[in-house]
Amino acid sequence: MAYYTNIFSPETYQAFMNSDKTVSGFRVRQKSLAEKVKAGDIFICYLVRLSRRCGLLEVIDGPYEDSTPLF
Repeated sequence: MAYYTNIFSPETYQAFMNSDKTVSGFRVRQKSLAEKVKAGDIFICYLVRLSRRCGLLEVIDGPYEDSTPLF
């Protein structure tokens, strides 16, 4: 199991909370990092501008590429 930081702005955090909460993403330039994420890994969620942790997310499936805008 590995731990990663998942950064949210207040706006993306609110959009995530209004979603079904099944998908979190990486920027295209972070593809090599995304490819290391495996089921069972944990994202420690951090909220910028408010400087606080805001949750933990457990990865249940590996990465995939999708260009559909979510947030």
